[in-house]
Amino acid sequence: MPNPADAFTPAKVIDSPDRFSGRQGQLQAIADALDMDGGHIIIYGNRGVGKSSLAQQMMLMAQDHADVTARLTHQPFTKMDFLPVYLQCDDSLRTIDDVLLRLLTSSTGLRDWIPYKIISHETTGQVEGSISVKILKVGGKTSDKVVQAPEAVTADLRTIFLNAVQSVVDSGIASRGIIIVIDEFDRVADRSGLASLLKSVGEKVKFALVGVATNVSELVNEHESVSRQLTGGCIPVPPMDQDEIEGIFNRGEAILENAISFDRDARNYISTVSRGHPFLVHLICLTSAIVALRASQNIIKLEDAQSALSEIALKGTAPIQEALYKKAVGHSHTRETILKKFADISDEEIRTTPVYVDIASTLGIADQGIISVYMGQLASDRYGHVIERVRDRYYRFKDSFFKAYAASRPPLLTSTNADNDE
Repeated sequence: MPNPADAFTPAKVIDSPDRFSGRQGQLQAIADALDMDGGHIIIYGNRGVGKSSLAQQMMLMAQDHADVTARLTHQPFTKMDFLPVYLQCDDSLRTIDDVLLRLLTSSTGLRDWIPYKIISHETTGQVEGSISVKILKVGGKTSDKVVQAPEAVTADLRTIFLNAVQSVVDSGIASRGIIIVIDEFDRVADRSGLASLLKSVGEKVKFALVGVATNVSELVNEHESVSRQLTGGCIPVPPMDQDEIEGIFNRGEAILENAISFDRDARNYISTVSRGHPFLVHLICLTSAIVALRASQNIIKLEDAQSALSEIALKGTAPIQEALYKKAVGHSHTRETILKKFADISDEEIRTTPVYVDIASTLGIADQGIISVYMGQLASDRYGHVIERVRDRYYRFKDSFFKAYAASRPPLLTSTNADNDE
């Protein structure tokens, strides 16, 4: 029996070109940005739209991987020959200096390529460049021999970092230089000092910052001061369109050697409820395929896809979204109804007036002011702050992936099983 987890991978970043679907425009934009000397790259978009998978394709492209460059409409003017290094941020990286230190000491970062070894570091204050490090000079992959200094040298972290990347560039290990991919960059709490860093590195050192944001300024607070360095490198990643989602179905079925297939109604349903978020497409497809194969069924129909969503909610297969949904809803049938009514609206910015009329009719509420109270709750930290006010009478979901999940998830409560309609 084929394993559906080989075809549909919601829990895994897609790093293989033959499993990567769509994003033709973004791939070409990345190629153009890599072809430009002296510029940096920003890849941004909502959660669950596939930014990390796109970043993995960028790293392959930077090494002139044939299966990736073959998808480009226009080939680069100069052969891609970068040394890619990668860092995935976590909550322990609170400042830019923390990021640089991790890059210098991580095996997926620069550690094995630079002629330095960090033996200790010390934070001396809360200002830019406040971390000093002690280093030993040793030969990394860029040197044929190991050289140890008689004494450790203490120096400013930024100086060490700039010297380190320059030493890699000077080694000629890659003719186009280095691309430093920093994934989940939005998790770095204090990003001050980033602009000066981007200006300081040479033309053969590119940063590619990947993170959750609706615009560049959310990732780079000082973006105006580095606008020149970001020219041509700002790449938004929107939800997938229908053709791109079809590619996920087609590739998945091919990997499973057509042991199962999704009929047209099932495809249309999954495409609709996922709202263009490949994570949700993969999750529903995986759950549907497992049930189908265990039942010796080779065609997944509409009702199978609908049942998969119920199973996802019941088993908590999307734990972050499920926990946030339950926090937003609490024990209130009314609040859940309001949440789902707003999630059903495809517009990013949602005008309250027509939705309030619909909600009032559904719930039999005479005073629409009551609905406003519940909207205030959904916009509060107590209930997850899942919605935010844009301007008078307009709201939007903070996370488009959660919006898709809230719209597609089967209702948790009814008017009879709500314990406390707050």
